[in-house]
Amino acid sequence: MLGLLLAIPALAIILPLLVRSDAAFEGLIGRSVLANAAELIPTVLFGLMLFLPAYARPVALIHDDPEPSPAKPGRFPPVTLHTFLGAVSFVYLLYLFSQLAYFFSAFRGILPEGYTQAEYARRGFFEMCALCSINLLMVIIAIGQVRREPKTPWLTKALCLFILVFSLVLAVCSASKMGMYIGAYGLTRLRVLTSVFMVCVAVALVCVAIWILAPRFPYMQIVVLAVLAVGCFTGWMDVDTQVARYNVDAYLSGQLTTVDVDHLGGLSEGAVPQLARLLEAPDPQVQAEARAALADMLREHYRVDWENGAIALEPWEEPLLRSWTWTQSQALPLLEALAPKLQAELQE
Repeated sequence: MLGLLLAIPALAIILPLLVRSDAAFEGLIGRSVLANAAELIPTVLFGLMLFLPAYARPVALIHDDPEPSPAKPGRFPPVTLHTFLGAVSFVYLLYLFSQLAYFFSAFRGILPEGYTQAEYARRGFFEMCALCSINLLMVIIAIGQVRREPKTPWLTKALCLFILVFSLVLAVCSASKMGMYIGAYGLTRLRVLTSVFMVCVAVALVCVAIWILAPRFPYMQIVVLAVLAVGCFTGWMDVDTQVARYNVDAYLSGQLTTVDVDHLGGLSEGAVPQLARLLEAPDPQVQAEARAALADMLREHYRVDWENGAIALEPWEEPLLRSWTWTQSQALPLLEALAPKLQAELQE
């Protein structure tokens, strides 16, 4: 009973995330549970409040058992954990069965009926990120509650492994959906960083699953090292530069029919070489937007003056050694070289 009570607040968080992540599950729950949630939840809680004392008192009078040994502080009995994990697992099973028709459609690049790439990728991606994080924390706490026992109950392991596998499937499906989105609309900084976060979550899920099967496995050290490695690599590769390069390459090759020049102009100096490539784009509108974006970047870094009809650029501040970056050292000279081509935009 305690396990069910503990599952109520957890499911109050998990269920809305699942509903927002999928139309089929939304229809199923909306027709059955959520439609009557305002009446159902208070009724269940009130019934439990009446049932517990009404049941416990007669049982205590009938069975004259000796004093129970005091429970260890901060620990839950296995039956409580199993009830809690079982309730969560049941909801996840219901979610899987509600949408088997297109759950893995992202792997094949097939869109559900009535969805565009943007709607399909956006719906559920961030909810799945939150669910994976919640499940990971939930499993670690559950295993930590029974880890001091001589042997972890097999049912605890099975339920935790199911939740981890379910989370890993969500993570992989989310990555596939994001791949469809990127292929149709290009990269943004947020899409890259969110995908990197999902990689870290997937590594953590796998490591915790191994830890459950092999208790001596140093999962925390592996996860920390993996996250540090991914973070260092992400910083080293310069996300803004890669975003701009991918989008411009995809646009000029015809993979993307449009390119968001305003977004490129809002990136760091790493986007300057790619914006310069758009000055030769076949679409005059894209050329004009690229010139305007480059002119804005020039004004951001230089004070623009005119001397005898020629452009004179003066940095707003002297560059400091500690703020020096390779990307900036390559971008600023290119901006200075492009200034004569941007006279019309700079005079506006």
